[in-house]
Amino acid sequence: MNARLARRNDLAAIHRIGTLSILHSYAGFLRPETLDSWLDGVYSTEALLKRWQDHPVYVADIDGVTAAFADAFIEDERIFLSALFTMPAFRLKGAGRSLVDQVRSIASGLPVTCDVLLGNDDAEGFFERLEFVPGETLRVTIFGEQVIERRWYLDPLAEESVSDAGTAGARS
Repeated sequence: MNARLARRNDLAAIHRIGTLSILHSYAGFLRPETLDSWLDGVYSTEALLKRWQDHPVYVADIDGVTAAFADAFIEDERIFLSALFTMPAFRLKGAGRSLVDQVRSIASGLPVTCDVLLGNDDAEGFFERLEFVPGETLRVTIFGEQVIERRWYLDPLAEESVSDAGTAGARS
């Protein structure tokens, strides 16, 4: 498995992963029209290109297939993990952990946070296994639908434990 900074030619795979993962993970939690709006608004070609240009987006390849992606940015003295999705067929193979390591490399001295829809036990269990701790709940609106999310926190890495996991370097 290889986790790396995404390239422009990875955007089609990111679109596929995001679409499959959102439909798999959030069906039953969100209204169908909310899911459609989310996919149209966040995973359109234009939206993905803008995210890729604005902040680091990482992908994980498993057996030659781009199987997972994550994107994150620095906000308010923290790294905010805005998306982390793995294709359902590739879950539990280490891609998510590798991507969190990549995200931490953006600024190892900052904590990482992510917001998870309350009741998404798979996601909450994943973050708990990676030593994130649950925090406050937030009432948010996702494309017109009010939901409750839980914010998860991961302490910053100690400087001496920072690996050469990758950086937010130049795009290719």
